[in-house]
Amino acid sequence: MSEMNNDFSKSKAFLIDMTKCTGCRGCQVACKQWNQL
Repeated sequence: MSEMNNDFSKSKAFLIDMTKCTGCRGCQVACKQWNQL
C-alpha cells in the first residue's frame, strides 16, 4: 500500500447551514473574494 502525501496546509473549508441555503452560490463568491482566489 502506497503512502499518501496530502498537504492540507493550503486547504480552505467553510461550514454552512443547508436549511438556510437558497442555492444562490453567494457563499462561494464571498469565500473566493475573502481568500483572494
